[in-house]
Amino acid sequence: MKLARWFSGVDPDAIRMAPAEKRTLFGFYWAASMMSEKSACFDSIAQAACSEELGAWMAREAADDPRFVRAYESAAKALGLPPYASPLQ
Repeated sequence: MKLARWFSGVDPDAIRMAPAEKRTLFGFYWAASMMSEKSACFDSIAQAACSEELGAWMAREAADDPRFVRAYESAAKALGLPPYASPLQ
């Protein structure tokens, strides 16, 4: 329930996490939102196919994929995320 409230943008303090942890959680959320609804990850995260697909999306995030940066910056205030800083810097 707390995660749903946080992701809704209604309460940026619904979950108590360090800023870096919130960024990581948002990264997983973004990666999942980019996957096909038929992704192996939605059946079992332990599947090798899931690891490959999730890893590919997480690599895009780490490489400053413009879609991730836009999504992050759009959600930052509502979710109480720290300011965006490229992991490549």
